[in-house]
Amino acid sequence: MGEECQITITDDGEGIPQEYIERIFDPFFQVPGKEKAGSTGLGLDSVRELINLHGGKTWAESPGPGLGSQFHILIPMQQTRAQDGN
Repeated sequence: MGEECQITITDDGEGIPQEYIERIFDPFFQVPGKEKAGSTGLGLDSVRELINLHGGKTWAESPGPGLGSQFHILIPMQQTRAQDGN
């Protein structure tokens, strides 16, 4: 693979229990006991689908409860030619 762009979003929130870290990108999944009224559980699924369409990857890490989380996006870089604005 050529050049890549990695974006990492870090928070200092509640963290994600390890038994759920692989499932948080599943459609409609919400960590049990953390469901929010009005939330559909589609946000991270939508992110993963969009990044996959661009040939990228997404994943999350969390050192444990109360220690926050990191969400990673890796996207391949592509060179494009500038187009005339006419």
